[in-house]
Amino acid sequence: MHIRMARSEDLPRLRKIEDDGDRQFDDVGIPLAAMAGSRPLSGYASYLPDRALVAVDADDRPLGFALLDLVDGCAHLEQLAVAPAFQRRGIGSALVAAAAAWGRERSLPGLTLCTYRDVPWNGPYYGRLGFRTLADATLTPGLRALRRYDTELGLDVAPRICMRLELPAVQ
Repeated sequence: MHIRMARSEDLPRLRKIEDDGDRQFDDVGIPLAAMAGSRPLSGYASYLPDRALVAVDADDRPLGFALLDLVDGCAHLEQLAVAPAFQRRGIGSALVAAAAAWGRERSLPGLTLCTYRDVPWNGPYYGRLGFRTLADATLTPGLRALRRYDTELGLDVAPRICMRLELPAVQ
């Protein structure tokens, strides 16, 4: 497995990976796939050429991906998804590390995300990777706007949080 920037031919597979991953939320009482529906391919294309990381196998088949934004001067992990058949193999953490490297390359101070607090592969997972939960009072305007957007989409069916990983400059 290695990580590279996504290409347009990867986009249908990225959507399938995200859709399959969203269905896993049914098991914890969050009908994410039904609430959000499939992201249009144009939604992935907007991250090309340099804000979509993809983990691929030896045959260059996508196994997982990360979509990155800039929010209030920080890198922001908009989406992380790994195909269910390939989870628990370090692909997600490798993608997070690549996202952090992406931020460091741009001299950004942190990597943020919005996620479910109690879903094991969300808040607790990111906490193990070094992210800290941000208090609501400390959210930047951009993160507050993302939380409002999550609410408008109906994603607040379980407690959601914003988290941040510090990205110290490499000397």
